[in-house]
Amino acid sequence: MSGRSGIAGRRRGPGQALVEFAIVAPLFFVLMFGLFEFGRAVYYIQVVNNAAREGTRYAIVHGSNSLRPSGPMLNGNPWDPTGRDVVQAVDSFAVGIDPASLQVMVCWNGKPPGPAAAPCDNAGGDYGPGNNDPGSTIHVRVTYQFQPVLSGLIPLPSFTLAGESTLVINH
Repeated sequence: MSGRSGIAGRRRGPGQALVEFAIVAPLFFVLMFGLFEFGRAVYYIQVVNNAAREGTRYAIVHGSNSLRPSGPMLNGNPWDPTGRDVVQAVDSFAVGIDPASLQVMVCWNGKPPGPAAAPCDNAGGDYGPGNNDPGSTIHVRVTYQFQPVLSGLIPLPSFTLAGESTLVINH
């Protein structure tokens, strides 16, 4: 009876553990890296949403009655007629994302700043002329193209993450 082990009386070969590991390891590593990528995507969607919210918050406190207004005014705006400061606020809150990879759309009352700009399709409709008067709405949409880290090894597609926020201008 010596030399035999197990119920069937067979002896395990020295390579059996290696074969079992070779079968299970790829599945285990794909699962682990998939969880890692999912966690990264959740992190980046939260960053994009927070950046859109902070850009909108910046715009609502920098309306036409503030000391440094941002956005289009009906009678002209000496400070920031294009909303550049709102985009910079979005960029500063996009932690861990290169600002060049973000696309930021800012709309006042459903209209972007400037006469030649295309209308804001995502702003929820046409609310009249774009201005930053108190009571007007501001809409910020931020998009980011998420590229999985493992796309070099596994053919994973990139996808777009988007965050939006709409608020009413207070000042």
